[in-house]
Amino acid sequence: MKKIMILISLLYMNVFAEVEQEVNKNLLFSLKKYEKERLMIHHYFRISEEEKRYTKVYVSKYDLNNDGQEEIFSYITGVRHCGNQTGCYIRIYKLDEHKLVEIYQGGIPTFFHISIGEDDIQNYIEVSNERRNGWNNIVLKSNIILQYDLDSKNYKVVKK
Repeated sequence: MKKIMILISLLYMNVFAEVEQEVNKNLLFSLKKYEKERLMIHHYFRISEEEKRYTKVYVSKYDLNNDGQEEIFSYITGVRHCGNQTGCYIRIYKLDEHKLVEIYQGGIPTFFHISIGEDDIQNYIEVSNERRNGWNNIVLKSNIILQYDLDSKNYKVVKK
């Protein structure tokens, strides 16, 4: 009987661990999907036609506050958008009357290796099932956790 209880406990812990792992959503950033949002970002940063030749705007979307409207994530490469120490920036925007409002900006240090394919970037950002102030927490693969702050209406780094 004791062995059966131990076995049941181990099975329960394995099931719970699998469920916990499945709740975080990995975002896929794309160069081809979300063309409307990419054009909005080009306009937001006043990226010229010339600059578009050497600047890539990767985009992803996710509804972070369950309001039915997906927030927009961008990862922009190019001379004007990346620094030596900070790397390239991840930005998150919400739409306010069809205008982009930035709610997070943070560099990805150059020592983090992110997988950039021809059309997409994978497995760098996770949207957590944990929430604060009605917004999902965001986990960067570098173990940085972002939480939404109601006072500033922005995401803030809470753990590195």
